[in-house]
Amino acid sequence: QVEEAELSDAFWAVSLPAALETTSTSSPFFQTFLAAQVNQNGRGFLSKAITVAAMHQQSGDIHHIVPKDYLQKNGFPDRGDYNQVANFVLTETSINISISNKPPTTYMSEMDQQVKTGALSIGEITNSGDLAKNLAENAVPQSLSTIDANSYREFLVERRKLMADVIRNYYQSL
Repeated sequence: QVEEAELSDAFWAVSLPAALETTSTSSPFFQTFLAAQVNQNGRGFLSKAITVAAMHQQSGDIHHIVPKDYLQKNGFPDRGDYNQVANFVLTETSINISISNKPPTTYMSEMDQQVKTGALSIGEITNSGDLAKNLAENAVPQSLSTIDANSYREFLVERRKLMADVIRNYYQSL
């Protein structure tokens, strides 16, 4: 039974994050991540109230956390680099448009200003605790505001681990 637990721990820590190293949004692992978000009533990326479930049923956008155009211009010309599922979140169309091709260092700086002033520029979150909770709901590292092209690969590794944790918690709750 100890070996079974160790194998299970290895699966969650190593195999599942590795399985999330894909560009396929139809991957059963990415789909399970989305199901976990729906089960937990998670909100869309940077959304104050719109849930992943609502966006799944209607029209949410798959957004590149580190935008494709930015990555292409900064040393990541291959589809396999920028279209990693670990670089995808569901978000409202208006938020996707507001972010456009800005890197996280820029749009998260705008979010920080939004939290400080209450003047909306990206979505409707105006509370730092709510912003941190939203990032956690989306398995996005809290260090997002520091991510640029130089730290992109490390970001993907960290995000895959966080996504695997969300899937594990979902599985264990069943």
